[in-house]
Amino acid sequence: MDLYHVQPHSNHPCGPRDACPTLRHHVRPQIRALTLVLALLVPSSGWAYDFEISARTEGYGYQLRRYDGAGITFLNRRRITQYLGLRIFNLLDDGAGPYGRAGRPPALLYLGALLRFDTDFGAFARPERAVPELENNQLDLMLGAVEGRNLLGGWLDFTLGRQFDAELMDFFAYDGLRVRVNLPYHLFVESCFGIQNNRERPFSGAVFEVDGVSGDRSSDALAPTFGVAGGIDDLNHMSLRVAYRGTASRAAPGVDQAPEGIDPDTTLWGVDQELVFFSIAYRVPVIHTRPLMGLRYNLLTAQFDDVQLGLSQSVGQRHDVQLEYLHSRPHFDGDSIFNLFNLEPFDEIAARYVLRVLDARLELSTRVGYRRFFSDEEEGDTVQPDAMSGGVGGRWRDGSLQAELDLFYLGGLGATTLGGDMWGSWRVTRRIDVEGRLSLVNTDDDSYAEDLLNFGFQVGGRVRLFHGVGLHLLVEDNVSRLYRSALRVLAVVELELAP
Repeated sequence: MDLYHVQPHSNHPCGPRDACPTLRHHVRPQIRALTLVLALLVPSSGWAYDFEISARTEGYGYQLRRYDGAGITFLNRRRITQYLGLRIFNLLDDGAGPYGRAGRPPALLYLGALLRFDTDFGAFARPERAVPELENNQLDLMLGAVEGRNLLGGWLDFTLGRQFDAELMDFFAYDGLRVRVNLPYHLFVESCFGIQNNRERPFSGAVFEVDGVSGDRSSDALAPTFGVAGGIDDLNHMSLRVAYRGTASRAAPGVDQAPEGIDPDTTLWGVDQELVFFSIAYRVPVIHTRPLMGLRYNLLTAQFDDVQLGLSQSVGQRHDVQLEYLHSRPHFDGDSIFNLFNLEPFDEIAARYVLRVLDARLELSTRVGYRRFFSDEEEGDTVQPDAMSGGVGGRWRDGSLQAELDLFYLGGLGATTLGGDMWGSWRVTRRIDVEGRLSLVNTDDDSYAEDLLNFGFQVGGRVRLFHGVGLHLLVEDNVSRLYRSALRVLAVVELELAP
């Protein structure tokens, strides 16, 4: 029966082509209710995301010894550092599931941000007492970027915003875009461009400061950074990477560096850093030998300032043997005054052996190394060019108890250092951990009339107050003939919310 086209009775006032208005009035609410029920019963997909919020508050205090015209003075440092982090993930759902589709990893889109705020109290906060290089009273955006992984069928990765990057032992922080294209046969190419972080700029991390330009006009110059890279990502147990990174800035060259005919106050563009990186690692099948090599070439100084060679071999489940060679020459920004000084570049060769016993709960290790320093002609024989180093250690891991013991020796540069360090941690209950550390170090330095013996200790613990809420307390002190006491107290409150 058609509810909208009922033929009325012959004597009904309704016309033959129209449905009865009275019938329509009663039927429409029923149709609406039926439509609502069907809408609720039919499943439909929705969009959602996950997030995680973390907070960390650190408070600590100690004294700094300062030498000035009035002699030795002490500055009281009372600092509070606060961190606030946010992670938003699962912003993209391509229907591939957690393990991807047809062997392809799932596409991911997420956002991460980390804020840090530092402030000083006590005598150190007074302008006349402060040390400019140690002032970090500012709000820092440590991280703040949108990241995408395995986009466009797994071909594209990107990061946009404030980010960190690393090549060998070099760390970079910049605001910009990094794009990586994943090619067949495990090949990849990537590129990045942005503005280098500098503590002189608003909201930049205080830890990123151009060495040797403090107070100089170039310290707050706008510095674009750019780079390209390519290589192989784990193809038949081999990984290879070649990268280039450069940084430029526009600043006044100064009186001594100004080209002829150029006013020293005129700002010019110049390249501050140009570095080329190469690294390769391989794992030989069956015998599990792992050779690796890393190189860093500085185009400004036309020399290799970082060379790393390594070889490691596992023998069964218990034995590891490692050999390594390191050539290190510090490099700095092109505007830095440190480029005029020789900062003890060195070559070092070392060997390490590791033995695991008692079902790998106990790990014993020993290391011996030889280091040769490069001294300039002005130093002559005042610096001992050769140095030996050595150490033995042990590590215990068994459930709630962890402990480490390290003994070490280091010679060279006119000094001999011999010491030991012992650390332990014990989970008393599910909510309470305690830890402690003892250290004893003796230094025989030609610049001191007698040996310098330093004793230090730490004691502290962590209490999990509630789910996602933790409290850390730590007290440490160091005693020597230079410092009768160097007491430091640290308190940390951690909050984490992940619904």
